Formats: sequence, C-alpha cells, structure tokens
Amino acid sequence: MTKPFWYSLRWWIVVALAVVAATAFLPALNNGFLAFDDDENFLDNASFRGLGPSQIRWAWTTFLLGVYQPLAWMLLELEYVLAGLNPRGYHLVSIGLHAAVAVALFALIVAILRRCGWPANQDARREIHLQVAAALAAAVFAVHPLRVEVVAWASCQPYLPCALLSILTILAYLRTHDQPAADGLRRRAWMMVTLALFTAALLSKAVAVTLPFVLLAIDVYPLRRLRADIDLRHRAAAILGEKLPFLALAIVFVGLAILAKRSNESLISIEHYGVLERLVQSCYGVCLYLAKTFWPQDLVAYYPLPRRAAMMTWPYLGSVALVLAITLGILALGRRWPGLAIAWIVYLVILAPNLGIVRIGNQLAADRYCYVASMSLAAVLAYGVVLVLPWIERRRHRVVALALTSSLLIAGLSALSWRQCRTWGTTAELWRHVHDHGYPDDVTVLFYMGLNRSLAGDDRGAMEYYARALRSDPRNPDVHNLLGAALLRQGRFDEAMREVAEAVRLEPRYAAAQNDLGSLLARQGRLPQAIGHFREAIQLKPNFPLARRNLARALLDQGRVK
Repeated sequence: MTKPFWYSLRWWIVVALAVVAATAFLPALNNGFLAFDDDENFLDNASFRGLGPSQIRWAWTTFLLGVYQPLAWMLLELEYVLAGLNPRGYHLVSIGLHAAVAVALFALIVAILRRCGWPANQDARREIHLQVAAALAAAVFAVHPLRVEVVAWASCQPYLPCALLSILTILAYLRTHDQPAADGLRRRAWMMVTLALFTAALLSKAVAVTLPFVLLAIDVYPLRRLRADIDLRHRAAAILGEKLPFLALAIVFVGLAILAKRSNESLISIEHYGVLERLVQSCYGVCLYLAKTFWPQDLVAYYPLPRRAAMMTWPYLGSVALVLAITLGILALGRRWPGLAIAWIVYLVILAPNLGIVRIGNQLAADRYCYVASMSLAAVLAYGVVLVLPWIERRRHRVVALALTSSLLIAGLSALSWRQCRTWGTTAELWRHVHDHGYPDDVTVLFYMGLNRSLAGDDRGAMEYYARALRSDPRNPDVHNLLGAALLRQGRFDEAMREVAEAVRLEPRYAAAQNDLGSLLARQGRLPQAIGHFREAIQLKPNFPLARRNLARALLDQGRVK
C-alpha cells in the first residue's frame, strides 16, 4: 500500500531539522576549553579520563563544581576515550545532541498538537499543517541564540542529554495514555519506561526535577484527565498516586543537588539575600528570558547579581507587576485557550528552580537555564501557526509570505547564533564580550579581564583590572590571589606574599590559594609551614595534582623520601 505524502514529509522534516540545528552552531567546533569551569572539569581533572572502574566510580560519587550528574560524566568519559582532550570532539557531541533535541521536540510538538484537536490520519491536509507548524516551531527553538551557551560551552553539555531524555519521558508518558484502559499490562509497561527515562534524565542533570509537575499539567491539558463528567476526587487521587514514584525520585535528586551545592559552598543564605529580593529576582528572570527570546541581543555568559538595594528599584519591581499581569491575563483566557495557560504554567515550573528562590552563586540569570523551558514557548508558536495555516493556504501570496518570513526568521536567528558561538571561542573573547556588553565594572568581569591579560603576558594590565576589582570588593579572595601571582611574576615577592596570605585569611577553604601560599613559603625555605598549606590544599581538593607535586617536592627537600 502506498504511504501518504505527509508520511514521507515527516522524514524530510527530520533530516532538515537536524541539518539546520547543527549548521547554526558549527563555529563551536573551533572553540577551545575555557578558564571558566572547563579547566576544572576537563583540563585539571584526571578523574574523568577513561571508562575504567575508577572513573565510573568517580562519576557516580563526585560533586565536582557543586553538581551531581553521573550519566553525563560517563558520556564525557566516553568522549575522552574517543577524543582525548581535543575540545572539538566534545563540541561535536554537543552539536549532535542539540540536533537530536530539535528532532525530538518536533515529535513532541506533533504528539501534543494531535491531542489538542488534530488527531492522526484524520485528514491529509490537517496532517501536513500539523507537521509544518511543529517543524517551524522546532526550528526556531533550535537555531535561537539563547541555545548557544548550552551547545558551545563544553561544561554545559549535560543539559543536552537531560533535555533529550526529558522529551522522551513526556513522549513515553503520552504513549502510556494512548493504550486502552483495559490493557493494564501495556499501560504499566509504558509507565515503567517513562519512569526509567525520567531517572536517566535526573542522572544527567538535576534540572529534570520539575518533570513530575509538567506531567501533572499535561494530565489537565491536553490529556483532559480531569474532565467535569468524571468522578474528580477518585481520578485526582489516581493521577497523584501514579506520580508518587516520580515525586519521590525528584525529592531524592533535590536533596542530592542541595548536598552538591553545599559541598561547593555556592548556596547563599537568607541573611545575605532575603526572601523579598529572591522573589523579585525570580520575576525579573522570567521577564529577562522572555525579552531575550523576542529580542536576542546582548546575550552574555554572565549576568551579575545586583546589590540588595538595587533589587528594590523600578526595573526589578516592575517585573513583578508584569509577571503577575501576564499570568492573570493568560489564566483568564484559560477556558478559551487551555493550551496557552498550561504552556505558561509549564514554562514557569521548569524555570522555577533556577530563578533565584534557592540562591546559588552570584548570577542573576543564565541563558542555559531557559533551554528546556523554552520548549513550552515553541509549542505555543506551533499551536498558533497550525491555527492560521488554513486561512493562509487559501491565497498563494499568503503561502509565499509565510515561507519567506519563516526562512528569513530562521536564517536571521542562525546568523546570530553563528556569531554568538564565536564569543565562546576563548576565555579572552568570552569576558571581553561580557565587559563590552553592559558589565564593565562588575568584580567577576574585572577578575576575568585581569586573568586574560595575565595569560597574554601583560601582568601590568592585569594588575590594573585587579586593582579596580578590589576597589569594588576588597574582600574578594580570588582577586587577591591572582594579584599575588601577577606581583610575583613582576619580582615583587613581599607584596605577592601579602596578597596570597590575605586570600587565605579571607577564605581558608580556598585550595588554590593554600597551594600558592605554600609555594611562596617553600621559596623562603619555610618548609614545615609550606607542607602544612600543601596538605590543606589537598584535603580541600583531593584531585589537585599541582598541590600533590609541590608537597612531594617539599618532603624531598626535607629528606623525607618515604
């Protein structure tokens, strides 16, 4: 039997989507590893190099940089086996995973739209409309510059398998409820597949913890499992009951995530950043991601967290009013357009863990945090397109206009992503871009600008940046430590000693500063004190080869060979 045209169209769309998604990020293949997590994750990390028992054990037990992602680490270990420390291999995998996410998103949007009123095989024309709308939405998502951080930064790769597995989890869940109610065995089998995929997503990255709530939202619409013509109490109890394993897993991984962040000391207490400021920051983050979605300019690797007083000024407080207005407006339209209301709720739910209620680090926001959440917006775009396609196809010029507009939009976004990929090429390019696009006086930006000057051999230029940073934040141990290193290279030993000692005083758990202070003491012949600092550095950071070499050298100098 001859298969209908739309069946073959689907496979052409899959190929085209993969090519378009990959092409927009090809410049990332020329990017190197950055002195921005990549150094600690890859260059200075001997523990992930290979797929032997010790590397696998490490992957399942490490909280390196405050995250727990064992499956992602095992994938990275495989990449090391295949590519060594050649960054191109890691970026190639990231591009391939992103293309797979785009294809999976297309399949998910098709599945969602079919349950919103466009059932499969009902009408060939409708099927073509549905696939074209889903393809356009998935393509816009895939080539958008907000995706660059996840794809072009090697340390962000774990977001990609997590996103792919999250989509597959939802597809499996939809498939579960496609099975006849009488076929309990098949339903249970698909539910087990759903749970297994969810577990794999969590083991790749904890951002999947919100998926149980996404599934609950899908139960409301488009699955309509809480219709008015059924016993709501018993149906709600059944729906919540089937989610208990998912919720239990999510709670476990939330606990692991908190333990990981505490091990990295990146959690900020309520005393330092209050509840009101966190709520304001959360609303501002929602507005920022929406604004960058519709106007993707000035995308940077680092959006600094403003001081507490600044959070009470109008741009931030205004974001609270805007989020409330959008939410109330969309909910008011919920009866007429339930899909829009559910999509907005899902968008907020997925963003929630990274909006700032749990305050981690000193960033206001990050492009990577909206990678998964933006899929909800893509579904809304597809829904809108599929609604207007019957009107568009009535006139040839409308069809041409849609094709031209869509092509220009995808080409324009691809060009922006192509350019944005290059800002992640080197550490110097990355921080120069942040510095030149709105944050020239932030301490972290000045720190990295100074580091870049030092790496380029310009210690005098570096010290100027460090001095500016310390005028803004005199208690920053990172800046004191790097200033000490620059002073040492200038031959100013006593000043270097003071700066490194100050870094250790400000942050005794700073492993690099402990090692550097030990090195300076060893140069003075004060070996017992130096050995103490080397041991402290190793205790703080067991995977610290330089500190271990320095300790061995100091022990040899003392004649302690064994």
